[in-house]
Amino acid sequence: MISCFDVLQSIAYMNVKFTAGGSNVDHTKLEDAYLENKMELFRKINVINPDVIIYGGTYSLFKNDIEKFVRNKQTKHIEAYHPSARVNKERYVNEIIEKFNK
Repeated sequence: MISCFDVLQSIAYMNVKFTAGGSNVDHTKLEDAYLENKMELFRKINVINPDVIIYGGTYSLFKNDIEKFVRNKQTKHIEAYHPSARVNKERYVNEIIEKFNK
């Protein structure tokens, strides 16, 4: 049986800006950070080679570059709210599960 610890050991978290954010973000600054860090972000994604990527409110930045830069074409890409979004946590998790199962 897989433990919670085992699952957490296989999770990676990346911040588009490579710095901790505040309680809200200026989308223009986030876009600028994505463009500045894009190649490093995709390099890290390809090194980690995940089965699943859950984008916490950033899928719109990545979506046009995924096909070009993510080597593993089997990786599942899931658009989700940012983890700190003011949304019911049960809904948050259920939406991710639903998208994963598509």
